[in-house]
Amino acid sequence: MQSSILREALTKYLETTQKDCSADVFQFTVPPERKFGDICINIFPAVKATKTPPPILAQEVLDFMKNEDFVTDGNIQGGFVNLFLTDSFYVEELSDWKLPTYEKKNEKIIIDYMGANIGKPLHIGHLCTPLF
Repeated sequence: MQSSILREALTKYLETTQKDCSADVFQFTVPPERKFGDICINIFPAVKATKTPPPILAQEVLDFMKNEDFVTDGNIQGGFVNLFLTDSFYVEELSDWKLPTYEKKNEKIIIDYMGANIGKPLHIGHLCTPLF
């Protein structure tokens, strides 16, 4: 999962705390259960880059992110900072998305379906079409 808004906030955090690394070291995922939050920041990849122990880094990130307008609440579960986000966050995040455009190509696609040999008994291999 990528989020430009979260990357910008984490970049601001790194600049404020004067940690010499990029916000790209943080990874975002969806928490395993909704009760943990809307989004989860994995801080373990950032521990080595920031040279900060995991519990301290997690607490610093949580405290900083709670001051952002789009975060309503948060918690720490091990090395993961879970955040609850506002609806305005999703509106702003989705407004930046653009669908890819494809140019029309004049190509032929050939699909070959193989049939079973009626001279032999059917078996499980006849259920799948081989891919070439």
